[in-house]
Amino acid sequence: TSQKVSRAYGDGVYYGSYTKTGEDQYNLEGFGTVVVNKGSGNNYSLTVTTNAGTETLSATKAEAGNVSSLTKSVCRGTWNFTRAGLKVWVNGKVVFDKTLPIDRIEELDPDYDGTGEYDTMIPKQLIVSEYGTYTVFYANYAPDTAMWRWKNESKGIFEYNWDWMWDDDDWCPMTISVSGNNLTTVEDDEYTEDGDTYLYRSTFYATLAK
Repeated sequence: TSQKVSRAYGDGVYYGSYTKTGEDQYNLEGFGTVVVNKGSGNNYSLTVTTNAGTETLSATKAEAGNVSSLTKSVCRGTWNFTRAGLKVWVNGKVVFDKTLPIDRIEELDPDYDGTGEYDTMIPKQLIVSEYGTYTVFYANYAPDTAMWRWKNESKGIFEYNWDWMWDDDDWCPMTISVSGNNLTTVEDDEYTEDGDTYLYRSTFYATLAK
């Protein structure tokens, strides 16, 4: 059996094509082989062989838990980002409001003037799994994976953590919604500086990949 997934490498994230070569044995194209060894309960070990040699790693199998219909909608495939928007309030007054195609995301910087170089990360795809991983693939950077959980599922409030730390202060909340094959995320960043209150609302739009 052969299965295809997106391909790239960076920051400890490996993804590519793999072939199942036997019971719990996999060949990862361009990387090496992995053998999954069952232990007791959810405990496993992974025997990883590459050109550098063989190493055995301890692992715990993630549990999906009780998967709701909303979770299934969010986690059903790869999402392609299409547009991004930014709305800014200062002391309750809108001072900036723009939505653009995802490849023009750098222009959402309120200080953008079309000159100079901008090092803006351009997200291209998103994969959310039922097992608590949230991976973003970028056009100009290596992919990155966070862990995620529902903060208030009934309100669509989803939170993620790039640092993989369980401290509540490390989680970033956002609202996520799905309508048909369209996904939208909304994230607020509010702070006060020199007596003024700023609210930045970032919105990303994506469609389900075919």
